[in-house]
Amino acid sequence: GGGGGHEHGHDATLCDDPSHDHGGGHEHEHEAPDQGHAHGGGALHPGAAHGHGHDALPRVLMHNKHVGSFSLLRPGRAVEPLRFSRWMRRVASAKPHQVGTLYRSKAVLAVAGSSRKLAFHAVQDVMEKSFVGSWDETEEKGCKIVFIGKKLNRQYFESSFDDCLVPLRSPLRASHPTTPTPTGSGAPSPAAATPASTANSRSHCPVSGRLSDLVLDLPSANDSLLLWMVGLAPEMLYALTTHLPSVAVARLACTCTLLADALLSDTGAEGMQGAAVMGYAVAGGSSTALAFQPKDDPSLSGMRLHGLLPLPAIGAYVSAFRSTGVEVVPFPGLTFSSHAELEAAAVTLLELAEAGGSGTADVTDTPAGVGTAPAGGVGMPAGGGGTAFIVEFSWRAETLAEFFKAGPEASTRSALTKVEVYNEDQDEWDSLKFRLCLEPAHLSTATTELTGEAAIAAYAAAPVPA
Repeated sequence: GGGGGHEHGHDATLCDDPSHDHGGGHEHEHEAPDQGHAHGGGALHPGAAHGHGHDALPRVLMHNKHVGSFSLLRPGRAVEPLRFSRWMRRVASAKPHQVGTLYRSKAVLAVAGSSRKLAFHAVQDVMEKSFVGSWDETEEKGCKIVFIGKKLNRQYFESSFDDCLVPLRSPLRASHPTTPTPTGSGAPSPAAATPASTANSRSHCPVSGRLSDLVLDLPSANDSLLLWMVGLAPEMLYALTTHLPSVAVARLACTCTLLADALLSDTGAEGMQGAAVMGYAVAGGSSTALAFQPKDDPSLSGMRLHGLLPLPAIGAYVSAFRSTGVEVVPFPGLTFSSHAELEAAAVTLLELAEAGGSGTADVTDTPAGVGTAPAGGVGMPAGGGGTAFIVEFSWRAETLAEFFKAGPEASTRSALTKVEVYNEDQDEWDSLKFRLCLEPAHLSTATTELTGEAAIAAYAAAPVPA
């Protein structure tokens, strides 16, 4: 249908029919509380069609012609997890005079690298997402989303949402080959696994972004031990990947179609993440991390993120990290103990990459740690000059425990963190020190315009309200 007003007997918020465009809303207004009309059944008016007067309503109901809805159906497509998280933040902060006022949005989405459905729900700028179960074998996987609001810029929402989508990955092999026997048992080498030099060359390697260019010299995947793992003990293959950097696993996935299907599929991504969680639990969380990015590793050859992210999604992280030129300050590097921590870092990098140095972007995050509780910060200098840094603000575990126990009037300050910056004008290195202060809201006015010792003194002297 067109964008004009129309009457229908269903709830537009749940309408997935692409032929129905609810963009124009209802073209009538109820200007008097005694003006009766009829509604069909639906979520807002359950039951059969019925008529009633508006005398019982305490206020006048107004149907604005600028309020409407529209839905997007994208069968065979999935959201790329990091870019979708960035899209959520972008929509939440969009200016109403530019894109309209979003009242509500709901979606059921396929996610690249996951076999589960992702439910998305937004009420104005409050947005939530959660996995709600697996796709049934008879269901057509894809993305369905509904937008409801006033004067919505459909082109903006549609194009920005489509930028988050990637095609659903299909297996490179039509069927699983006969399970090969490990080398040395007398069985022939498995010709069923097509080598990368023929059917699965780099042009067919499904690893997106810069990750496919970060390769290590590994033996050919035609070694039948690896293929035996795929067929009989995939959990052994996934456990093996926990000891390899992500670029090595990506290279392994690009060597033959069988390993590509094993490591790049939804099952493979979830298998590697499960193996990482098990290894983390066995180690007690003290000697390893679910994901790690070393300091001073410009080639990213030591980066290990596949314990929390599907391999193709790591390509988005790598591209954003390299385009921003961010320098990792903490030693020995960045550790991530949950998907939420890694997602927060990735979304920040994507934001900085989008900014392109045209302004300033800052973010803080407080991930849970073992023994310490670091908070990460990333800053992009205005105008694109200088260097961006990732730093950590940390507290002792007992300090944070006391802070949370003390209640809403408590205050705390992190340990100092230091960044060395070369000053070209003075031909010397400057040492910049930062501290993160968490304080009650009534102190913000007293300290926001002060710096250094003056801010600390004002912070200490500010009265606590009774």
